[in-house]
Amino acid sequence: MPRKFILVRSFLKFFLSPFIICVIFITLNSCGGSDQVGGMFHVKFDDTAVCGSQQRLVQFQNTGDQPIVIASAAITSGSDILGNFIFNSVKVGTSAEKPSVGGVIENINVPSGETYSFSVDYGPKLERSQDSAILDLAYESPKEGIIQIVLEGNSSGNVCPPTERNPPVDSDCSPACGSGLVCQNGTCVSTGTDRCMATSCPSGQQCNTTSGRCEPVSVQCTPACRLGEVCENGTCRSGGEADEERVRLTVELVAAVTSAVGAPIDSTQGIAPGFIPVDLPLILMKGQRKVKLLAYTQSGFILPQPKPDTPTIGHLIKGPTRITIPNEVVGSYDPSTGSLDILDVTVRLEGDFKATLKLRLTTDQVSIRTDPPLNTSALRNLGSLLRSHYNSVAKQISGTPIANKDSGKVFLAGVAPLEDVDTTSNPNIDATLKAGLEVPTSMAILMEGTIKKVVAAP
Repeated sequence: MPRKFILVRSFLKFFLSPFIICVIFITLNSCGGSDQVGGMFHVKFDDTAVCGSQQRLVQFQNTGDQPIVIASAAITSGSDILGNFIFNSVKVGTSAEKPSVGGVIENINVPSGETYSFSVDYGPKLERSQDSAILDLAYESPKEGIIQIVLEGNSSGNVCPPTERNPPVDSDCSPACGSGLVCQNGTCVSTGTDRCMATSCPSGQQCNTTSGRCEPVSVQCTPACRLGEVCENGTCRSGGEADEERVRLTVELVAAVTSAVGAPIDSTQGIAPGFIPVDLPLILMKGQRKVKLLAYTQSGFILPQPKPDTPTIGHLIKGPTRITIPNEVVGSYDPSTGSLDILDVTVRLEGDFKATLKLRLTTDQVSIRTDPPLNTSALRNLGSLLRSHYNSVAKQISGTPIANKDSGKVFLAGVAPLEDVDTTSNPNIDATLKAGLEVPTSMAILMEGTIKKVVAAP
């Protein structure tokens, strides 16, 4: 009889003791059931004061007839910027505890019938904060997949001795490094030419997102040429209007992943009325093999506030985020394939915080090898949308060309560091979010939309 993978989710609702949270029974036999394992569970710590700590033990049991191999277990990068949660160790059966090294434990082998327990400490760094982190368990065999434990705790006060009250939060570089610099061992240093995905390139150069190196910018017209003009050797001249077609990109879904937050920001997660599709104006210049994205400064491009029960970000982001594109920009367009590639698209975010991104929006692949690295847990959790557009081996996200070359579905992808970050204008910003954004932060954006021709009125 086929055996299946079982997760007893309801056990997580009840604390069996102050130390052992629950026992989750897992059967991961190779025959029958799904080809992969997956699941997300929540572990709640009691309220804890700054300079205090709590420990929790999350226990699993392998009820299958085959051994389980976990390739790695770690608190996912970016899900706990302040280091409120410490992943201590794992214990399999009656064997000795295996401590984490640098917050990671690799090659965990669990014989059939054995229990295995993960020890985590919670010690808040800020007063009156709502803290969370994600413990990732990457299963290797007999089935592959990710099980995530969402760790949650509230800071209840401060019990530090007077000389230790309001202890400084660890950060690599303070103040944060500016454009063109990265933090190494507490010192801001130049990125050179092999780290351009982490920051901007020198004047007159642009980042090659495939090689990760800064390269000379091809000669373009600045400002961009007007409708009916073409750019030749940096000069606009008349011609080509008959080959130009006005279309609109109706954005239907926006998903973003950062290095600072351990969960994706997804337009489907918003509170009512949810995300309202928005039309961005485009001009396809087929004869010139170019596309022009016009400025969008209206108030209609809004990422709604996440629902309160959305993991990790539900309590971090307390309001909607407005998106604007202040300048028009010209990119390349291949009418034979329907592919778009638009460099240096300035995107402005205004909500709980303010920030600017200079994105390459493309239907091609984009490297996500950024510094700081994007949150891999958040990338995985975008679900079916990003699983088809996220290559964890090649470290890329990808768009797709326009379905019917000049109309139809399109996915646009982009990766860039956040610039001009302002966390001071909103006095109600969450303290954890504020701290996470005050260090260098990377962001990846994926937009799904439909391109349609604009029919002129008779």
